[in-house]
Amino acid sequence: MGRAEERARRRRREQKKRARRKQIRRTLIILLLIAAATAIVIAMVQGRKKRQQERLAKEAEIAAEEQALADKRALISAADQLAAGYDYDGAIELLQSQSDYDIDMDLTNAIAEYTASRTNMEAKDTTSVSHLCFGSMISDTSRAFSSVLSPETLNSINATGTTVAEFNTILQNMYDNGYVLVRMEDLITVTEDEEGNRVLSKNTALMMPLDKKPYVISVNDWSCPIAQDGMGLTGRAVVDDDGTIRSAVSYDADAETGAYDFVSCLNAFMEEHPDGAYRGARGTLGISGSEGVLGYRTASAYETGEGLTSTQQSWLDAHPDYDRNEEIAAATAAASAIRESGWTFAYRSYNNASIGYNDIETAREDFALWQSEVEPIVGEVNTMIFVDGSDIGDWHLYDKEEDEVFAYYKDAGIDFYLTVDVSSEYWIQLTDDYLRMGRIPCNGYQMWNVISGDSDYNVFENFFDVTSVFDSERRTPINAV
Repeated sequence: MGRAEERARRRRREQKKRARRKQIRRTLIILLLIAAATAIVIAMVQGRKKRQQERLAKEAEIAAEEQALADKRALISAADQLAAGYDYDGAIELLQSQSDYDIDMDLTNAIAEYTASRTNMEAKDTTSVSHLCFGSMISDTSRAFSSVLSPETLNSINATGTTVAEFNTILQNMYDNGYVLVRMEDLITVTEDEEGNRVLSKNTALMMPLDKKPYVISVNDWSCPIAQDGMGLTGRAVVDDDGTIRSAVSYDADAETGAYDFVSCLNAFMEEHPDGAYRGARGTLGISGSEGVLGYRTASAYETGEGLTSTQQSWLDAHPDYDRNEEIAAATAAASAIRESGWTFAYRSYNNASIGYNDIETAREDFALWQSEVEPIVGEVNTMIFVDGSDIGDWHLYDKEEDEVFAYYKDAGIDFYLTVDVSSEYWIQLTDDYLRMGRIPCNGYQMWNVISGDSDYNVFENFFDVTSVFDSERRTPINAV
């Protein structure tokens, strides 16, 4: 092989080496570029992830701050509700339950406001509290005051009932005149003696602003007697999905529902005017049983057919699908909602019996029926509403040693005894054993007596303006029943 060929081979080898080196350099460059690009992508991804994490963290921080603010607003709102009902101590205690209350300006300002308001309070005399009572509610005046009804029936409804408009106006007048609704339990303090017996005494710590006056409300009964069907009176109680109590405008099965009863009207008013009720107080609702409870036919007689009146039997015949268990379930649900809204129930006798002094046989028989058929629906009670203003004694003190009827009721857990008295703005009798109250009936007859001048004494004068309350749809004159 000549030198020329040798040189040519060397050149080719050199060329290949240079080519390989170029290829290696290109590969390295590509790898470096890929690595750089990858690093850039990774950095971008990591940066995006970091920014996303920072954004999420910021959003979480903002959400937490907004939730904390919402929680604080809800807390202050709850405290405001307590304060509106004059429970300033409860409102302050609620805010001070927060660990940082003393460094939070909103909480400390609210506490300062409640504390200042509390200084404008005084203890009210709980032995001079007025008690307003109501009979049936007239939900449809066009029916109740219709000439279709017999004169006797029309006058009876006219005399004993109160219209929806009248009741709402009475509540507004009472509120405007500085009256605040309280429970009967707010009037007393209960302790126990050495033998474990309940001892009642005057509550000396019912605190309200200086310009406020306590009063009590009760309703005689909500049973919807079948004989009064079609007369324009409130029908059954119903409960909305949100727990709001309503009532049927009449006894009709498909009647519209709304605020056609004392419970829903009072609840709606006090929700709008929480300062009109002391610590969320509501009224006391009397319940009988022979016609059913809250408009439902819960009495066992509807199931057995025994002892039914002709009117009740006709109703039962017209309702072949009647199911007592369903009626009891519906009444129980309504009673539960009424209790939860702040109302209490009272024994109004099972058979609307007027129980007198030492009428122990009637007392035991009637209360046993009520405990058997009504108590499982409305729960235990500590209050008795006497029928038609009757009483188990005169104005003298009850005496367990001398009156076995009182002893019987007291042993059954009855602390409050409610009768009727229109001779004064209040009448209260309090002993270690019981509290008895005279109630002022706010019905058509009593209001007409004032308007017509038949009454020398306007017992409503300091409560409400009778002339503006009196429903123009009423028929006059109104006679006693």
